[in-house]
Amino acid sequence: MDPSPFSGGTMDLRDVPAPDLDDPLFQGYWAGTAKGKLILPRCSGCERMNWPPRAMCPHCRSLKFEWEEHRPSGTLFSWTVVGRATAPGYREVPYTVGIIALDDAPVRLMGTVVGVEPDDIAMDMPLSARFTKAGSSLEFTVVQWGPALSRPVSSI
Repeated sequence: MDPSPFSGGTMDLRDVPAPDLDDPLFQGYWAGTAKGKLILPRCSGCERMNWPPRAMCPHCRSLKFEWEEHRPSGTLFSWTVVGRATAPGYREVPYTVGIIALDDAPVRLMGTVVGVEPDDIAMDMPLSARFTKAGSSLEFTVVQWGPALSRPVSSI
């Protein structure tokens, strides 16, 4: 595995603690990432996106949500370069954490940005999701973001 997330490789994520994959609020999200898909909840009452997931919609107070697939692409809204390791599984410094505005939903997701040097990162940079196995036995999949391979022409 290429130890440098900037040179196009991915980070070694075997020490990243596993999330609660059975948490009902995030279960659809983790099931989607395991299949290489970006699946997010939408409120059945007001049709607004519900990210991060909550048990009750903050807009209309509905308790019902539908999980829907979204294109795994977006643009870089903001970022920071981490130079001091504090989180388990993220010992390889420096690394970049970004906030990505999805192309087809009014949602911003946070994730590590790989495959690009910090000096080459730019606001509104097109990014594509990279679904990367993580955990001590690679039991879950995280979403990392890298330079867009190509922009989808049609929606899902």
